[in-house]
Amino acid sequence: MAKIEKVDLSEALTLPDNIVWQNRFNQLPLKQSAAHALDGALIIQSRALAGGRPLELSPFWLTYQDLTKLFGFASTGGEFILTLPTGEAINVVFDGDQPINAAGVIDIANPDPSDKFELTVKFLTV
Repeated sequence: MAKIEKVDLSEALTLPDNIVWQNRFNQLPLKQSAAHALDGALIIQSRALAGGRPLELSPFWLTYQDLTKLFGFASTGGEFILTLPTGEAINVVFDGDQPINAAGVIDIANPDPSDKFELTVKFLTV
């Protein structure tokens, strides 16, 4: 079961099991730099990343009620545990100025709690 929950486990939100980690293989979990020595030799240094990998979930639908709760999570900041449908649990924070991009499946000026929204959510691993 996919879900996002506060690290202190005080609140959780179940996510649909059809969520997809869109950019899972777009960045290796390591940082690499290359430079040339004075004699022209190539020097490559690599280190495993302790965090900071982008993690984008999309596209999936949530109800307006659940979207409001997810927006509340993003607004509080802090660390969360994201559990993917595979059971893999990853510590994350919401990414940047626009962590949630949502649009109503049907444009409604005054949505009911059960109205559906399609969204993309962006995180960074920690």
